[in-house]
Amino acid sequence: MTRRVLCTCVIVSLLGCDDILDRPLTNQFVVEGYLTADAVVNDIGVKETATLDTDEFEDTPITDAQIRLITETQSIDLEYDEVTKKYFAPDQDIAVSTNDEYRIEITNDGITASASTIIPEKPTGLTLSDTVVFVPTLALNFSLRSEIQRLFEEEVITLTWDRNPG
Repeated sequence: MTRRVLCTCVIVSLLGCDDILDRPLTNQFVVEGYLTADAVVNDIGVKETATLDTDEFEDTPITDAQIRLITETQSIDLEYDEVTKKYFAPDQDIAVSTNDEYRIEITNDGITASASTIIPEKPTGLTLSDTVVFVPTLALNFSLRSEIQRLFEEEVITLTWDRNPG
């Protein structure tokens, strides 16, 4: 099985726009998290959304969200770590296993987000066509479109792995 991974660049041009873009009235948030088979749960981040009308991005963690990790047999409330700025499972003997389903529920300021995943088996025979992708500095100019097109055509990494039975 072969898949191509492309560098994705999104460019938003707001030239000629006089309106100020405000943060939505609702308290939205961004969740980033990883579960890995046979590893502890300690890498769940929750951050405030950013406005589009600023030149600087503020990476502001939310420290008081209520996060629950749910399995078929367990329901665990995660705690916040001030050092890593991530949420973790205080009971480190949670068994994250392949082919098991995990659900997460995050509540902050009255808004709840949820997601679920099934932990896949580790791929076998994984190879990469290259380990580096060169992303040039992109400047807003007339050749920007051709620079982005070249980037998508030339800077490609191909991942190949054996198909897992199942």
